[in-house]
Amino acid sequence: NSSVCITNDNEILTERQKCDGIVDCPDREDESFELCYAKECNIDQYRCFYGGCIDENLICDEKPDCWDESDEKNCEDSVKFIWHINVCLLSDTTNLLVAEDFTTGTTYRSNASVPDRTQVQLRCTKDHSISGSVSNVCDGDHWRFQLAECVPQCQHFASLDYSSQCSHNKHLVDCDKILHPVGTRMNITCAPGFVQKGQSQEQGVKVCSQNGSWVVEQPLPKCQSICGHWLRTSAPAPWEVSVFRRGHSPVFNFVCPATILSPYFLLTSEHCFRNTSIISVPATEPVLYTVAEGPRYGHSFRTDELHPYKLHNVSVIYNVT
Repeated sequence: NSSVCITNDNEILTERQKCDGIVDCPDREDESFELCYAKECNIDQYRCFYGGCIDENLICDEKPDCWDESDEKNCEDSVKFIWHINVCLLSDTTNLLVAEDFTTGTTYRSNASVPDRTQVQLRCTKDHSISGSVSNVCDGDHWRFQLAECVPQCQHFASLDYSSQCSHNKHLVDCDKILHPVGTRMNITCAPGFVQKGQSQEQGVKVCSQNGSWVVEQPLPKCQSICGHWLRTSAPAPWEVSVFRRGHSPVFNFVCPATILSPYFLLTSEHCFRNTSIISVPATEPVLYTVAEGPRYGHSFRTDELHPYKLHNVSVIYNVT
């Protein structure tokens, strides 16, 4: 029930009529200190002494707008005393930036005013990603850290004809992600079961541009399927993958082949996990291992350098007897 009383005009009091500086109830209950002291005024409003809120432009205009006339006090030399609240502006030209205050459950949209001492987590909408710190704090009227921006991302690109390897800032990333940040490079070759037409065997290259679209830097290969005969190749069967193990340095060495049983389970020999590469770490510690799609029994590789594999993390290792 939003009413406090029946107004002097014999109408039901609305929520907007409470604490607006105008007395509507016969006993002034709609503008009482008990009702209005906890009310929050907007940034562009003046708080009357009893707690009501009026437009700040109405202060010292020689016409009382607060019922207690507090808006016309202390007006010597036309000085206006305004209730000032420090806020930080959530500046964003894309209108896609969202700030969330998990302490109060409040969500702020682009260009909103965030109260002083509020800590927020930032995110973007509509296929954009955060560039900058995802956490920030409003200190007075400015942000503690430079406010993050929303930048475009490129949609996932794939084709049955192609195999791809992606990198961002010279680090390998998963090409199968739905979205890729600006600057991602995708090296493209013909997929298993396809061969490249013509004499050129160069890789194609696509780069995620500033506007969130893929730009061809080197022409993509023209691939044709291999039909009607078996091609002898060293490539593994579709159900085969390789297990690699690392030591103290980020260098992975081949350990064993494995067979895919399902999207989440592999089968391999128990002897692959008898020896440890780090004395203080058990040989069955999943962090030591990675599963690689690619050439069978490949050479050692570093994860921070380009290599011919698509990698998968190991979650748990079971010894089944």
